[in-house]
Amino acid sequence: MSRQAIDAANPRSIPKSGVQYELVGGYLTGTPGALWNGQWSTFPGKTLYTFDQGGAGAPKHNANVMDVEPECYAPGDVPGWIAQCTAPVPTVYCDRNDYPAVRKLWDGPVLLAAPGVQAVPDGYTNIIGIQYMAGSGYDLSIIFDEYWPQAHPAPVPVPTTEDDMITGTLAPGGKAGVPFTAGAFKGISFLHDFTTDPLVVRVAVHSAVKGYSQVVMHAVNTSGPEHLAFTESDVDGVSLVSVSGDPIGFTVA
Repeated sequence: MSRQAIDAANPRSIPKSGVQYELVGGYLTGTPGALWNGQWSTFPGKTLYTFDQGGAGAPKHNANVMDVEPECYAPGDVPGWIAQCTAPVPTVYCDRNDYPAVRKLWDGPVLLAAPGVQAVPDGYTNIIGIQYMAGSGYDLSIIFDEYWPQAHPAPVPVPTTEDDMITGTLAPGGKAGVPFTAGAFKGISFLHDFTTDPLVVRVAVHSAVKGYSQVVMHAVNTSGPEHLAFTESDVDGVSLVSVSGDPIGFTVA
C-alpha cells in the first residue's frame, strides 16, 4: 500500500489544502532560519518523519533520514551516520547520481530522488520511496512501505503442522488476527463461560491462494466448546471481532 508524503525545509511552505498527503517530513538541520522546531503539531493526524541535512546543528542521529546530496552529506558519511542512528528504520535520501556510491556502503532503505518517476527503476534495490516532484517550496514523494518510518511489527509465529495449535482470548469488543500456513488447520473452537447472554463473534476466514475472505457471524450459546469448521482446505488465516458478550477463549487447530 503506497502513501503520499510531503516535505519542506520551511514548514510554512507546506499547503494545508489542495495537495493530498499522509506523511509530513521536516528538517532538524540545514537551511538556517527554516528549521522545524514546534511546527509538528500543525499537522494533526499525519505521520511525521525527519531529515538530517548536515550543516548547522548536525549531526542529528535521531532523524529518520540522512540527506545525501551536494552541500549536505556525502556518500562516504553514510556508514558512520547509520551506525549511530536511533530511528526505527534508518534511511538514506539520495539522487540517482549518488545512488551507486551510496549502495556500495549501505544496503538498507533508500528514499530516492527521481523527478517524474513513481516506480522503482530497474536495477535499484530496497527503495523505500521515491521523491518524484520538487519545487513550489515543497517536495512530494510516494512511499511504498506501509509502516515506514516505523519498523514492521514482529511477525506472529506461524505453526507448520496440524499438531500445533494457536490459542488466545478475545475481550469484549476486541479484535484478533491469526495468520497460519495454508491448510495447517481445519477450524476454530470457542469456549465461553456461558451465563445468560450469548457471545457473538464475527469470523473472517481468509485464503490468499483463492483471494477470498468468508465472513461468518457466530453466536456462542453454550458453556461447552463450540467448533466452527473451515469449509475450504487452503485457509491461511482468520480475523476475529467480538460483537457482544463476555471474554471468550479460542483455539485454532
